[in-house]
Amino acid sequence: MADQVHRRWLRFNLRTLLIAFTIIGLGCGWLAWNANLVRQRKMALSELRLRKESQIVHVYSPYDVRNWENLPPRKPPVSALREWLGDRSIGLIRFQPGTPQSELDAVGELFPEAHIDRYIDPDLLMKPFTK
Repeated sequence: MADQVHRRWLRFNLRTLLIAFTIIGLGCGWLAWNANLVRQRKMALSELRLRKESQIVHVYSPYDVRNWENLPPRKPPVSALREWLGDRSIGLIRFQPGTPQSELDAVGELFPEAHIDRYIDPDLLMKPFTK
């Protein structure tokens, strides 16, 4: 019996346990917040796709749209964690000219990396000049 090895179990005091659970809780809360944001963005994209007056352009590089649209530089794409959760970067969302500014602002809050504007219909631009 003298040859038995006494294993010493890890000991934690209450302060260490509270700190550990606080850090774990903050991490889980941050992950849940990102998952909720991804879910909101997916719902908004599905609603925008059902509407005929909006156009969505998916962009994976910050230079894809800017090269052919003369758009201002965009913000960085979504983070790797949000891509892992199923989110995608959106480069451009266009609406019909009659869309209210409040709707454009609401979509802009959900998609800060996207350039959001209204269509410019070439027929409308040429109407005053044609007879």
